[in-house]
Amino acid sequence: MATEDNHERNTRRRKSRRIVHHFPEEILMGRYEFVRYLGHGSYGHVAEALTTDNHPRLEPQTRVAIKKIPNVFDNEVDAKRLLRELRILRCLSGKEAIVQVYDVFIEGDIATFDTLLIVFEFVDTDLSKLFASDQFFGLLHIQYMLYQMCLGLKCMHSANLAHRDIKPSNILVNEDCTIKLCDFGLARCLTENSLQPRPQCSERIRRRHLNENCLSTANFRRSLTRHVVTRWYRAPEVILLQQSRDLLPQIDIWAIGCILSELFQMLTECIPNPLNRKPLFTGKTCFPLSCNDPWAYNDKSDQLNVIFKVLGTPSENDVQKLSNPKARKYLNSLQKKTHVGFNTMFEGVPACGIDLLNKLLCFDPSNRLTIDEILNHEFLKPVHDVEWDAEAEVPIQKFDFEDVPLSMQVIRELIIDEILMFNPEFLS
Repeated sequence: MATEDNHERNTRRRKSRRIVHHFPEEILMGRYEFVRYLGHGSYGHVAEALTTDNHPRLEPQTRVAIKKIPNVFDNEVDAKRLLRELRILRCLSGKEAIVQVYDVFIEGDIATFDTLLIVFEFVDTDLSKLFASDQFFGLLHIQYMLYQMCLGLKCMHSANLAHRDIKPSNILVNEDCTIKLCDFGLARCLTENSLQPRPQCSERIRRRHLNENCLSTANFRRSLTRHVVTRWYRAPEVILLQQSRDLLPQIDIWAIGCILSELFQMLTECIPNPLNRKPLFTGKTCFPLSCNDPWAYNDKSDQLNVIFKVLGTPSENDVQKLSNPKARKYLNSLQKKTHVGFNTMFEGVPACGIDLLNKLLCFDPSNRLTIDEILNHEFLKPVHDVEWDAEAEVPIQKFDFEDVPLSMQVIRELIIDEILMFNPEFLS
């Protein structure tokens, strides 16, 4: 038994050393003190930290989350997503329902670095963890949280930005139930661009060090990314490859509808046992985006079939609106199903809540409510604040790196421009 305890302790020590290795003291510039490791994903690693007396902008002992992203320039698509996220976070800086960035710094030299660190405000948890907990909400909690999510989306949609990856884990929640949207790597600017970007740092960077390895001329196609939004929150038009640029914000509206159905399950009147909570559309495959089986669309567990089992198959009028004849043929071949009825699924929800859910989860994106219509819906009347709505307005954005071919060197220099916004001394 003692041997097992020693083995476990040694394993924990080795793991702890590996974790601290991701955030060694020497890369934190004396501004941050490592507290604990929070997790990792395809992007890199995240840790909780406290600011020190040396921080140029924040009070000492401020809790922050540091996201460390290695190998930033290994992949053109990922590098551009990072650039897009940094630009969006800057455009939405100061908005209550958007996670705030306090600092952006690097490991290594500004001209040759390959690891980026982003410092965010610390937020207690996210909706995915709350949905998995044994906690319950009251109706007012749900209205207040939904209202703030919509304020976050109003910041984006008013700026002509679509998030395209709204899901519970990307909705951060504080103890006071305040909401912060995060993770903008898959977001898209709807404003078309034809201008070539002109990085501000170019001349100084090239004079200091020209990294020949960064001069690839990989071009980016102007088509929309097809594989967006986690499968269970993915709108039908994305699955059917029928996205149109002007209706991209409606992808977010569908996802908000899916999340609202999970918020309703936090009511004891709807789901008395927390273990019985689950996302509304839990498909196991998503033909044709993420499936190798050519017959997957016949599977009852395929995402579209799971959606239609609840919402019913789309009307003939909705099908005819689709531009792709293969998509129309596929939908017409399906066995007809009728809407289950959300009032039977969520018996503890008032009629106005059911009405809102029905108007969010429409097959045709043009029939879904807009973000302003949601904010003015009767269900949100108890928490609606006209002044907050106005404060969420953001001027229309246009990104000079969208819709045009870019070299990796230009992407690098545009990212450096974002870093220098926080740390201009890196080029001194």
